[in-house]
Amino acid sequence: MKEIQSIVKDLFESKKINLFIGYKEDKYYGSMPVFITSGEEVDKLVFNSNFKQNLATYLLKPEVKIFGKIAILANYPAVKTILQLAAENQINEGDYLLLVISENNTPLLLENFEDMAMFVNQNLPKPSMEIINRIKEIEDKSREDRWNFWVNEFSSCIKCFACRSVCPMCYCVQCAVECNQPQLIPVAPTAQGNLEWHITRIMHLAGRCISCGECSRVCPMEIPLSILNAKMNQFILNKFGQKAGFSSEPDYALNIYKVDDKENFIR
Repeated sequence: MKEIQSIVKDLFESKKINLFIGYKEDKYYGSMPVFITSGEEVDKLVFNSNFKQNLATYLLKPEVKIFGKIAILANYPAVKTILQLAAENQINEGDYLLLVISENNTPLLLENFEDMAMFVNQNLPKPSMEIINRIKEIEDKSREDRWNFWVNEFSSCIKCFACRSVCPMCYCVQCAVECNQPQLIPVAPTAQGNLEWHITRIMHLAGRCISCGECSRVCPMEIPLSILNAKMNQFILNKFGQKAGFSSEPDYALNIYKVDDKENFIR
């Protein structure tokens, strides 16, 4: 931990950053993000394996962007987030520095997209057998049973929008659910409105989800949202050979047109 604090302090002293986003331990709330604006505050920083939140979620927020030069303590999904945001032309090279923890617990500073892409490709986590098995379990159901399964899951949704708030790829200035002229999606947690909300969100994340799992983690009703995202990722990979968050190039599946796409109706 001292090594991380030392690196962050050096970044402030060399004026490479104006803000560092990391983790702290709070006696009331436990593990939570911390926003540090000077080298004198680095003692607040702590880190252990319990810190799972994707801190890249904060980077496009106006109140954060005003700091200019920013660094974050990044886990694997956060690095993928930066690459995907770059692919979507939301950030530029050099906008952010990422402090990651390597497999041997050594802090490593990533300063450009090339290093970030190398990191995510060289540190691929093992596939989650829990998610793979859940997808298979649902796929083995009949179409009617699959529909009933998700209708039942979404019926418990209270429309708190925690899934949207925690998602690093949900960065629209105005969400579709907030449009009221016309009212595209009912705000109240009704059966139809819940279906419309979650299906819309899944479609918007198709080919863009970086598999951080935050949506499922924060859902107070324990709806397995990450399973839907994982299935969409499988579909995009099988149909287009594309994976989100592995490159800063703007060539993710639903952003480009290729003459050799398999869908013949496009030609």
